[in-house]
Amino acid sequence: MKQKKLMNNKGFTLIELLVSFVILSIFLGVVGSALQNSFSQNTRADNKLNSIYLAKNTLEYYKNQSFEFTQSQLDKRECQDPETGAKMGIEVVPDNIMTLPENEKEKLKNYQVCVEFTQPSNEKLIDKLIKIKIRVWTTVNGKLTKYENIEGYKRNETQ
Repeated sequence: MKQKKLMNNKGFTLIELLVSFVILSIFLGVVGSALQNSFSQNTRADNKLNSIYLAKNTLEYYKNQSFEFTQSQLDKRECQDPETGAKMGIEVVPDNIMTLPENEKEKLKNYQVCVEFTQPSNEKLIDKLIKIKIRVWTTVNGKLTKYENIEGYKRNETQ
């Protein structure tokens, strides 16, 4: 009679169900955490690439302008550095200096690009070179984050 009772035992006990739910919860927690970390890394990499793209294109735009135009930008202080609050260079809207597809415009609208122009301290180079410094920031989770600084030079081709 006892053997019959054991053979007719169908289903799981409450303990077995609880243990399986705990194991499943731990597994889903680990997988969820890994996916969240992967998504976060992907977002940071995407922001870095967008910043590099904007900085390099902005630098190329100003390198292709005339030396006189670049000189005219030397004393401008329109852009505010979010970290120090200091006024520096000019703020650039990417749409104004490069042709962007609609999907790119939407992606880059949260980026701030500042361009600072300075003359070299060496007297012999004042009329020959202008240093161009590009800084790019973006908003990540409501916090302004600096992503890229690049520098280049505009050479006076007439001298």
